[in-house]
Amino acid sequence: MGNSKTKTTAKGSHSSPEGSGTDGRPVFARTHVLGLWLLAAMQVVLMVAAIAPTPAMAGEVLAFFLPVLAATLLAIWLVSRYPKWGLVAGIAATLLSAGLMLADTLKALTPSSPANLILGVGVPLGVVLGMAGGIGALASARRGRTAVSETSLERSIRMATLALMGMVAVAAVPLFFMGRDTVDVAAAAGAVPVEMIGFEFEPTEINVDSSNPRLLVRNRDGLLHDLTVPELDVLVRVNPGSSTIVELPQPASGTYVVACTIHTYAGTVDSPEEGDMAAVLAVH
Repeated sequence: MGNSKTKTTAKGSHSSPEGSGTDGRPVFARTHVLGLWLLAAMQVVLMVAAIAPTPAMAGEVLAFFLPVLAATLLAIWLVSRYPKWGLVAGIAATLLSAGLMLADTLKALTPSSPANLILGVGVPLGVVLGMAGGIGALASARRGRTAVSETSLERSIRMATLALMGMVAVAAVPLFFMGRDTVDVAAAAGAVPVEMIGFEFEPTEINVDSSNPRLLVRNRDGLLHDLTVPELDVLVRVNPGSSTIVELPQPASGTYVVACTIHTYAGTVDSPEEGDMAAVLAVH
């Protein structure tokens, strides 16, 4: 009764008078927000994994990732407060997270590193939910499809996402211990020790004898690293908390670039620059 019009809403939701401000969010906006929350959680996981083993890195890591986390949380608030145009900010925040995290997390995906496993599943899933949900919500907004509460499809997506991430988190711990590598004292005899810590190699100049070119490599960081010597065709992945022996082919005397392909950004692996995870291998 009366002159108020009603707006068509998604199946299973409630309609309300047009202009009353109670007709809910565009359909799939909640899926979009779920993707943003997942990306925010993955940013926290990455920061904790980077800082926990080497607290001295806290300032550098937080300076890089806190603005990204703040932008993601701001986008969540905007979508919740201004459902229609806030979606644009949410999609932009999704793209920002994808640009900073997606390639590295996929490259470093391994079941033997808890943080890398969680990130390798959570980041792509967050990007998919953020982008698909955001685009779907924008389309719903144009068509006037809103819902006061989540639809059955949105609920199914939320429950499936929580179940998947829960299973990944539970599986990560036993997989870590199953995949952890150690080196006994006898096997390590004569090998040159090299540590991966604080996203750097220590020492930064690795001296080896050409007659016994063996490295004892330990990863003391919370994330997967690899060690590559491009000129010698060497590439070895080292899980967090693991040690391994790297047998170098008989190299000629000289210097070679050693780098982590996962965390070399500024330059290339063949010619890394300052800020890359790289070192010099000096063969005598």
